[in-house]
Amino acid sequence: MRRILTFWLVAVATLLLTSWLLNAPILRYVQQQHYATNYPYLAFFDELATIPDNAFFDFGNRIKNSLSFAPMILEIPSFEPIAPKDEPKQPSVALLPAIDSVPANTHETNQTNIAIVEEIPNTTQNLPTQNLPTLPEQNSLQKGDVVVLIGDSLMQGVGMTLVSMLKKHGAVPINLSKQSTGLTYNHHFDWEKALSSALLEQPVQYVIIMLGANDPWDMIDPENKARYIKFKTERWEEIYRARIQSLLTLAHEHGAQVFWFEAPYMKKEKLNDGVLYLNTLYEDEARQNGAIFLHSNDVLSDGATFSAYITRNDKKIKVRTNDGIHFSGEGSRILSKLLLQHLLPAESEQKE
Repeated sequence: MRRILTFWLVAVATLLLTSWLLNAPILRYVQQQHYATNYPYLAFFDELATIPDNAFFDFGNRIKNSLSFAPMILEIPSFEPIAPKDEPKQPSVALLPAIDSVPANTHETNQTNIAIVEEIPNTTQNLPTQNLPTLPEQNSLQKGDVVVLIGDSLMQGVGMTLVSMLKKHGAVPINLSKQSTGLTYNHHFDWEKALSSALLEQPVQYVIIMLGANDPWDMIDPENKARYIKFKTERWEEIYRARIQSLLTLAHEHGAQVFWFEAPYMKKEKLNDGVLYLNTLYEDEARQNGAIFLHSNDVLSDGATFSAYITRNDKKIKVRTNDGIHFSGEGSRILSKLLLQHLLPAESEQKE
């Protein structure tokens, strides 16, 4: 009996200690599950996501960061200062492993890729800016230009091919994309801080953004963390637009031109509805803040709905993965070439 009691005391103590040390990852996971929406009978778990900051949890985080497993929690590191156009040192967070759902190889030929690029329409909006420093123009990518990629797992997918393509043309890509991130929940990972860190360490000519897959949910009220702000309400949109604006303004203040990818159609109806709404905000803010909005769906879908395949020259090409969210290797290449179409000088674009 005594042994059984000792066992349970040790087990409970271990559980409590682990929960205390790993409170930040646990809360982040709970936030991303959206139990009240997806699993109503588990809605009480959402209350965990509204626990306010306190010294007890902060102390646990500090202990966790001093332990050997702390490197598992990625942070944005410092860059070594460089002179303009020099090759910068890549941050350790830049090269993240490829997401499992995106295949490394495809069966399409180079001729198919060339045909796809030729059919990509000019679907961007490059609008005049006011009271901003001179920004790089379209079709003006130069050797040594620094290109920062930020976004969620969708950008990770694009980055698989975009990074190598940019290097091929002499650019210096810094891939900061990180899965399960966005603008709705910025308590555990703040894209404004991450971008600011990158911009302060070296001159950056271009910032490429793709977000949205993790964002169409109720938001924790930044003024009262014990309550949520309902998705699509006026207050929700006001806060979310402000976060979009912060990224755009920050990049432009440092002389970087922003390209913002449209989030693609999603297979699940509810997620797709949310993403379509977010795209209206991205495009509107891009228009008002001098960014260039890239219409991903024009090259990834034959219609106005999700499709895992597109048809080019009577051939079916798989551009999305089976989860209905991410890109196939070919989808990644198509989006990369859509961007390069607006970065490369005309003569280089013809060779791509």
